[in-house]
Amino acid sequence: RIREPSVAALLIGKVYRAAELGIRFVLDPASELHGEGRYLPASSLITILGNLIENAFDALRNAPETAQKEVTVSIREGEHGMLISVDDSGAGIAADKLDRIFERFYRVDPARSRETGGSGLGLAITKHCVQENGGRISVWSRTGEGSTFTIELPAAPDEDDDEARSDESTQA
Repeated sequence: RIREPSVAALLIGKVYRAAELGIRFVLDPASELHGEGRYLPASSLITILGNLIENAFDALRNAPETAQKEVTVSIREGEHGMLISVDDSGAGIAADKLDRIFERFYRVDPARSRETGGSGLGLAITKHCVQENGGRISVWSRTGEGSTFTIELPAAPDEDDDEARSDESTQA
């Protein structure tokens, strides 16, 4: 039910990337995206999903072979907004590091460098895209259990609603 072609293409690419990495990639069957840009532009959604999914893959890359490696993505549209979640079964993020993960150039694992993957900008960019569209991002994580990033975006007012409001205000 992902009707936005560019987002569907991104998700298909991530399915193949996950398979290469030995990760099970799950798109929640109840996911729905109409593709009308009602909540945010497709380019912003691609940036958000791309960063969060790649971070989830990174969290699973060094997991033991016997570990369950899974990333689950859910996209839900409703009357009042959009809810996106990206969940991984990785190592999780220590509680003392959670406050800093959205800072530019911050890396949870200080041993990582640009050469080994990641500049420390992905979550900062993601947070900026979310906030620029009136939304909020939150994270739940527990060491040894994985992480869940959740994004809540309000529905943008319909243009027809804006026109009706301005017509009412000019008639007063």
